[in-house]
Amino acid sequence: MASNQTFSLICDLCEETYKHTDGPLMLSCLHSFCKPCLLKHIDKECSNDRKVKCPTCNVRSCIPEDGIAGFPINLRLSHVVKTATYKKQSEGKVACQKCPKDTTKQASTFCCKCCLFLCDKCQHEHQNWLSQEDHDFIELEISKKSNEDSFKIHFPPQKCPMPGHSKEELKFFCETC
Repeated sequence: MASNQTFSLICDLCEETYKHTDGPLMLSCLHSFCKPCLLKHIDKECSNDRKVKCPTCNVRSCIPEDGIAGFPINLRLSHVVKTATYKKQSEGKVACQKCPKDTTKQASTFCCKCCLFLCDKCQHEHQNWLSQEDHDFIELEISKKSNEDSFKIHFPPQKCPMPGHSKEELKFFCETC
């Protein structure tokens, strides 16, 4: 199903592009902020009742028992940020991420399932592993010339973080929590 929904890749608090390592965290009002900004905001604005006011809409959200780690990651926005990061990285010269010693070996493809930039030799070896034969690859030169958004990354399903639920795949939420 195609979506023409657009996402802002800018955190409303720091006004910087989200970094895919700090995954945007979501408050109960569904507004998202980068982890460092939300942490600072909670430290500054947290009330005694363990609630914090959203800086965008002023709705109060309960702070989870385990603190900031308990806020859910906005997975859709996180995936858009990661895709944009890999796409931007692919527009320049990228070293193969599998060549062990040769950091000058230039990547020619991108594995959409593993999120790896690979040279021709490593891509061939990667594709021939039995467990990786169903991986899709993007030819970087073709992607650079194409106007359409060809970066389609296959993100692994998320697992429930609760103890004892580690094998349960999340849909929108874990049904037993």
